[in-house]
Amino acid sequence: MAKKVDLVSRKASLPIISFSARRGTTDVSMKLHHIYFKLCSFDCTVAGQFEVHASLYDMRDETYFSERCVVKYDKNGEPMSYGGADNLRFIFTDLGAFDLQRKEAYIVLHVFRVG
Repeated sequence: MAKKVDLVSRKASLPIISFSARRGTTDVSMKLHHIYFKLCSFDCTVAGQFEVHASLYDMRDETYFSERCVVKYDKNGEPMSYGGADNLRFIFTDLGAFDLQRKEAYIVLHVFRVG
């Protein structure tokens, strides 16, 4: 069952990013946004160790537009070295204004069995 993600931005003061062009120096002001996602519960029956990969997906363009975050689970279904099941948090960073204007954005979880 897919759930739609509402991308909400909080205003943050970010520094001006400077870079050198071929002729002279140019200052470009960029506003980057981040999405904080907490995985409250995850039930999956997999024999052995497995990994859960999370990423942001645009349904209209049929493309992923974020980095992939990974949580590793042991053979008992417990998260490995994350401080318990209630400490599973993802931060999708460096999202631009275009990413926040996407109409159909979803968080997609892929489950991979290890071994």
